[in-house]
Amino acid sequence: MDPPLAMMASLWFYMTPQPPKPAMHDIVMGPGESRRIKAFKWFCTYFNVPIGDEKYLSCKDMPIKLESIRYNYSYQPDWGNTWKEQPCDCAPAPYGGLIPYFDPAYYPEEFVSLNEANRLKCVASIYANPTMYSMKNTSSACLNH
Repeated sequence: MDPPLAMMASLWFYMTPQPPKPAMHDIVMGPGESRRIKAFKWFCTYFNVPIGDEKYLSCKDMPIKLESIRYNYSYQPDWGNTWKEQPCDCAPAPYGGLIPYFDPAYYPEEFVSLNEANRLKCVASIYANPTMYSMKNTSSACLNH
């Protein structure tokens, strides 16, 4: 079997419900934390893995909630300025991309020190392949600089 096709088929079966059974994704990520904890315990039992301490199974008492951590930032074209007659630039965007941005509030200095080089990689990628960002000289004036 073709490996990419096998991967896509397995993802399809993971994401798609097979009536009357729900999709595995819905079971694991279903509504409410208790379903996830029950699913986790079931998988641990099934694979004969220790479940661990009960206090670590819940996210209720976390000092910083996962959705408030700015870990999944990346450099993207600075869309607020691409239409201006000035050189293109990149800015951190709140979603994952090819070129990471490391927030100084959450990452150690060894990672934060990579930000300027990553920003310059992003700028270079804009000029090298503007179509990757759906940019054209006619709609993004910064490409003319």
